[in-house]
Amino acid sequence: MLTTTKPSTIQILFALIQADTIVLWRQRKSVVMSLALPLIFLIAWRGIATRVGGAFVIGTCITVGLVGIGVLSYPNLVARDRERGVFQRLRTAPIPAWTLMVSRLLIQLFVIWIMSCLILIGANLLDHISISPTSVILVLILAVLAGSIFLAIGQALVGLISASDSVNASARILSLPIIFIGALGALGNLGDTVKVIVMWSPFGIAQSLIQFALAPSTWDGQIGVVVLLAVFYVALFAGIGIRWFKWHTV
Repeated sequence: MLTTTKPSTIQILFALIQADTIVLWRQRKSVVMSLALPLIFLIAWRGIATRVGGAFVIGTCITVGLVGIGVLSYPNLVARDRERGVFQRLRTAPIPAWTLMVSRLLIQLFVIWIMSCLILIGANLLDHISISPTSVILVLILAVLAGSIFLAIGQALVGLISASDSVNASARILSLPIIFIGALGALGNLGDTVKVIVMWSPFGIAQSLIQFALAPSTWDGQIGVVVLLAVFYVALFAGIGIRWFKWHTV
């Protein structure tokens, strides 16, 4: 008598991660663009660290990269797979539905780590910004929380919009104001009112998390508020994305 053993959830998740890694590699142009965007900002802002501080420059560049990964790249990949019927076919298999999204999110978090390391290395080479090993570890940890904000925004985007072309266009329209208003507003170039708004926006909260990681000695009661707001943003946008997400196009 032939018997089969049902794979465990961990085995299923590992297999999905392998498959998603292959898909990501085949669509590596999108990933390269996401990684290039913060590096362009870092090169363009070369020398500004002496005026505004190395933590501000690194925090801003990493946050720009997080927007590129979470708002530009991630929703486009999900929308494209959904339109091609990938999710619909996978859901016919006896696997938990949540593993389909978790595997993709884990891959994006790995890309976030790569991007963060590139920015830290680039900042050291271009602006000679020294970063302690403790700060590197903290950046990698808090980049996950900061990146989750924009991945949640991307999930909300792909949850509210079905067509991949519309998702792509909406992602571009949404990400550009976030990046440029966020970066320029944080510098104070757009006025004090915009600077305050940016400070408490998803961009500013993510930027603050990275800055705190680079300067742990500056941590005070404000870090608690920043973390709580980060969790709030993740819960809000992820809730929207999960509530209205469709596994197939209408």
